[in-house]
Amino acid sequence: LDHEHCSKERSASLDLLLRFQRLLVSKLYPGDCVGQVPNIYSPDLLGVGSLLKKYTALLCTHIGDILPVATSIASTSHRHFAEVSRVVDGDLTGILLPELVVSIVLLLSKNAGLMQEAGAIPLLAGLLEHLDRFNHLAPGKERDDNEDLAWPGIMG
Repeated sequence: LDHEHCSKERSASLDLLLRFQRLLVSKLYPGDCVGQVPNIYSPDLLGVGSLLKKYTALLCTHIGDILPVATSIASTSHRHFAEVSRVVDGDLTGILLPELVVSIVLLLSKNAGLMQEAGAIPLLAGLLEHLDRFNHLAPGKERDDNEDLAWPGIMG
């Protein structure tokens, strides 16, 4: 939170979208539902799930438009990649998307049926190819991949 308060570069619109995203997730997060029948959801909860799907669709459309352009520019040189990464990090892609993905994974672990009903997860899956293409341009990605996949102590 301290980082959020110190960051004056973020626009009011972006802050509003972040708060809206958090509010959606909090409304879908299951509280103490003692005695509630599983797989039967209230119309309000289904409405919030539908709103999350629409929000995710709009966000994914924006990111799907931005990432191919970012990838094209970043492929020029490592310096271009660094600059594009800095810009993307401050955009919706770098601020809203990571938190949305973590929130949806959390919601999926807590209430998979509701998330299946909402249908937001397949929309995020459509971004994987764009993200993968962009990440393959990162300098030193082979070293990072080897470190991520290696057992400790095996790869020198």
